[in-house]
Amino acid sequence: MRRDWPLFSLLVLACSLAPSALGSCARKPEAGVGPTPQISAPGVTPVEVQILWPSADSPRLYPNEPLVLGFSRPISLPGDSAALALFPHLEGTEAWNAAGDLLTFTPLTGFAPGQTYSAYLHPGLHGPQGEAVASPRLDFSVFTAPTVLSHSP
Repeated sequence: MRRDWPLFSLLVLACSLAPSALGSCARKPEAGVGPTPQISAPGVTPVEVQILWPSADSPRLYPNEPLVLGFSRPISLPGDSAALALFPHLEGTEAWNAAGDLLTFTPLTGFAPGQTYSAYLHPGLHGPQGEAVASPRLDFSVFTAPTVLSHSP
């Protein structure tokens, strides 16, 4: 298991609590920044991951909806660690299905309307034969709050 995951999680948390204190927090991390995923052995196909909800038909979440990730093969978890970290940071609960190929993240307070998030997968996640996860970072957006056009008494 990689040892840099707790440090990365701490950085995500620090950036969400005090972005001005750390100069690099003001901007979204670039692709490839963060923990380096395991490299699969030559000839071993990495585990594919995709966002199942929101769906391709509706690429954004509503603030009160969960994020659902689907994996092409069952995933072995790296102990008691969280499977993903969000940037900007957001507390929530994770639940895996019995087969180990579906992860649901439900935020405790809901996603921020209009916000774009990056979900970073734990670098210790791997498939049944030790294969790495192909995409360690997935981005998604949240619908903006509705605008009230008029009201009447």
